[in-house]
Amino acid sequence: MDLKKVYEENEALLTGHFKLSSGKHSPNYLQSAKVLENPKVAEMLLSELANQIKESGLKIDKVCSPAIGGLLAGYELARQLGVNFIFTERVNGEMRLRRGFEVKEGEKVLICEDIITTGGSALEAASEIEKLGGEIVGFAAIANRGLCKRVNSNIEAKKECKLPADLPFFALDDFIFETYEADNCPLCKDGSEAIKPGSRGN
Repeated sequence: MDLKKVYEENEALLTGHFKLSSGKHSPNYLQSAKVLENPKVAEMLLSELANQIKESGLKIDKVCSPAIGGLLAGYELARQLGVNFIFTERVNGEMRLRRGFEVKEGEKVLICEDIITTGGSALEAASEIEKLGGEIVGFAAIANRGLCKRVNSNIEAKKECKLPADLPFFALDDFIFETYEADNCPLCKDGSEAIKPGSRGN
């Protein structure tokens, strides 16, 4: 599957000047919501990801996503895997499991995002699940921004990656974009202003 082509066809591979959730700036941005708004495309992508996970033999009882970016991807992945779906959400800045969702002691949980950059939000969701007695067995995303090492990729994890090295990370492809510190951004020096798209911006 040509994931880059799928993003381009759905006008979800953006170019410009963007402020990422990490605070860094980049000339590129993946807007997965534009891809996932088409249920048939979502089904195609998450079916491919589910097959990759099934082939690994990983035992999974539930899929959990951090709200809000991971909700559509996580739900469809859970459907493809034939397991239940739950999600965490921020309450006073911290990830919490609410809405009557439960995790049983020892339940095996896969954390799913739409995109993994450093894996920070995924790790926060994982921490909440572990506090409640669940066992995190892996991480998954449609796309990997290239900072973390995914299954079946030669790209090594960068120091910014927060995902644990001893758990598998499944994704369909790597997207490696230039990123700049906000105080040393050539796009800013050229006079353009960074915009913040996505669930934490617009």
